[in-house]
Amino acid sequence: MKKRALIVIMLVLLAGISLAQEKFSLVLTGSALMPQDSNYKTVYSKTIFFPELRLAYALGGDFFVFGSYGLLSASGTTPIFQSAAKSTQHFISAGAGYAGPLSGDLGFEIAAGLFLAAYKETVEDTAVTGSTIGFRADAALRYSFSSTFFAQLGLGYLTGSDTVDGTSIKVGGLRAGLGIGYKF
Repeated sequence: MKKRALIVIMLVLLAGISLAQEKFSLVLTGSALMPQDSNYKTVYSKTIFFPELRLAYALGGDFFVFGSYGLLSASGTTPIFQSAAKSTQHFISAGAGYAGPLSGDLGFEIAAGLFLAAYKETVEDTAVTGSTIGFRADAALRYSFSSTFFAQLGLGYLTGSDTVDGTSIKVGGLRAGLGIGYKF
């Protein structure tokens, strides 16, 4: 009985995907983030790599909505006391955009939205956690290898801020990334 139910569910999902007619796209991007907070750059790095996974749905015309998740993790040393530090940031984003053709297999997209950044920073045995909502803007060039596979080169900016123990911190920064995608 369980096998039949699983087969029926799989068939319904496959039928739904085929009816979607390539309305969905899934993009995995590797990005380099140049943090906007100068103290963060001092402890961790001026450039930090992080992966991001984005799911988009084509609304019609060239407009789309998207949701994404990115994870940034960095280790460093505090400048004065030379203590080990570790930082993690989870970026959950949602927004909308426009994608259009340039010529042949080359296209572009622009998008904007909001993100929720949940962060945790640990120095020795002390941890600070929090979250903030920020704004993001992205632009990309896209090259299609086929009707379903593509690669894209993008630039973006994430900006958010929070106050921790009376100190203002900035989350995000300039992002440059290279991604691969699949339409289904």
